[in-house]
Amino acid sequence: MDWSGVPKDTKVGHIHLQIGDIEATRNFYQTMLGFTIMTEIPSALFFAAGDYHHHIGANIWAGRDLPKLADDETGLAYFTIKTADIEKLQAYLIQQGIAFQEKDDDILVEDPNGIKLRITEHR
Repeated sequence: MDWSGVPKDTKVGHIHLQIGDIEATRNFYQTMLGFTIMTEIPSALFFAAGDYHHHIGANIWAGRDLPKLADDETGLAYFTIKTADIEKLQAYLIQQGIAFQEKDDDILVEDPNGIKLRITEHR
């Protein structure tokens, strides 16, 4: 059977990201997006919203200063985060000078590692 993608309503409990910069990743996910660091080791961070063990794992196990994935490379295209206050986040991004796009009432932004996020308001 050929694979044609996951069903539209699929929800993923947590993801693991290959990153190249621990400190920039900490600043982005903890300071900017408000995730809590649940576990930290010198080569990895594990972030959560609430009391879950982690929603986002991020590590440098593939190397430091990894280049951004090219558009034709296999990998994560983007992931979606739901937020309670998208307007507050948008104001913060503007204040911090972080580039983003708006699409269908959502925010499209890249983390410091070039990983794309779609941020939508939790409704």
